Amino acid sequence: IDSYAFYDCKSLKDVYYEGSKSEWNKITVAGGNDYLLWQATIHYNTVMETVMYGDVNGDGKVNPLDRVILTRHLANWNGYDTIDTKASDVNADGKVNSLDRVILTRHLANWKGYETLPYTK
Repeated sequence: IDSYAFYDCKSLKDVYYEGSKSEWNKITVAGGNDYLLWQATIHYNTVMETVMYGDVNGDGKVNPLDRVILTRHLANWNGYDTIDTKASDVNADGKVNSLDRVILTRHLANWKGYETLPYTK
């Protein structure tokens, strides 16, 4: 399991593994709060992908450098054509555009309501 597999899962209560070390079968994740109860089963016969939203350059941190790189990418600067598009899509709408840059800027400036990414409001 990747190091950020349960990143920002604030209501996570339990993780159950069914199987042996050599035979990855499935993991069941359960969590909830007063308003929401959910349970999901992750099957390992498919590829799992973990995304750290806002980490445009893939260095494991979300910081002002990511905003600079995203800004230059959006302005089509030479040398900034390759970014992590999944991580750059900080509002998870399937597009990387100036709205993502604005949201990332507000997140880095600690604006109220922009504490967590992806920003889906």
